Amino acid sequence: MDIEGNERPPSPDVLSRLEKSVGYLEVLRQASLQLTSSLNLKEVLYALLESAFKLVGDTHDANIFLYEGGKLSFGAAIFEDGRRGKPWAEPRQDGLTYTVARSGKVLAIEDMKTHPLFQTAPSDWNGAIIGLPLKYGSRVLGVMNISWPTPRHFDQEELHAMELLADQAAIAVENARLHTIVQNEALTDPLTGLPNRRAFDLRLAEEVRRSARYHHTFTVLMVDLDDFKRVNDTHGHMVGDVALREIARCLRRSVRDTDFMARFGGDEFVLILPEAKAGDEGPIAQKLREAAKSCQLGLPGDKTDSLTLSIGAASFPQDATKAAGLMFQADRRFYEKKKKHD
Repeated sequence: MDIEGNERPPSPDVLSRLEKSVGYLEVLRQASLQLTSSLNLKEVLYALLESAFKLVGDTHDANIFLYEGGKLSFGAAIFEDGRRGKPWAEPRQDGLTYTVARSGKVLAIEDMKTHPLFQTAPSDWNGAIIGLPLKYGSRVLGVMNISWPTPRHFDQEELHAMELLADQAAIAVENARLHTIVQNEALTDPLTGLPNRRAFDLRLAEEVRRSARYHHTFTVLMVDLDDFKRVNDTHGHMVGDVALREIARCLRRSVRDTDFMARFGGDEFVLILPEAKAGDEGPIAQKLREAAKSCQLGLPGDKTDSLTLSIGAASFPQDATKAAGLMFQADRRFYEKKKKHD
């Protein structure tokens, strides 16, 4: 108040700080909405980096490395021109990112040229950088680094805002991580570790859409283990489960990396062969038969056994243009082969 008892208007410095605080709060509010709007881990990471750019000005680049089992792995990176991609370099064992991950503490470095952590860094590294741990409880899930092209000072209000953003981010990253685990479990056969029937149905529908759009071909294989019931009936289901895991492993090793193999149910497997047209499946089917024949299944009493396969094929678009039609044709041909075997 002045000498006449009137309230004085806030000074320009106070107004500036208030405006900055309001700006921080608005960015954090928007970040909270963005980070909770998706359970896709990659989307969450990029939403976090975009929020970091809005929170602090003149940023050169920002990146996130995920931390698990004492190791860092790349998560996401954004540069000042909006590009996304890999960061400038992998984390050094004695560098900023690993130090933050191991300690769980924020490291704000105002000038890389004068800081001990950057004594062994490339000579062209300069400017300022901050490393923020993404902590869920006491566990460090990752590290977010934000850098500036020139040295700069970090005030306490700015540091607090960045720490609040990192706290929000850690919760979103953990939720996305748990969602990915649950989703993977829901799409994985627990016995063989292969994708399950649901995963196959999703992949087949996607392959039909993709191939229809780009005028590609692909082939579906239905594969059955001949007389597998004999293993279960003779030695019991526990031995049968071990044998099924082993045959699944042998078959998976015999196909191309681009082929998609799933357990359809019981002793049946299905494969999607991208870009394969009608007739192309012959060599792959033969490799599967050879893999099954050479796969020695361990049985009680130091005995071994091997199995033969019945395989039915259907190709897009020659045999059908819908997922159900392809499965019907492959199933029909599979049973034709099965009858011949019997």
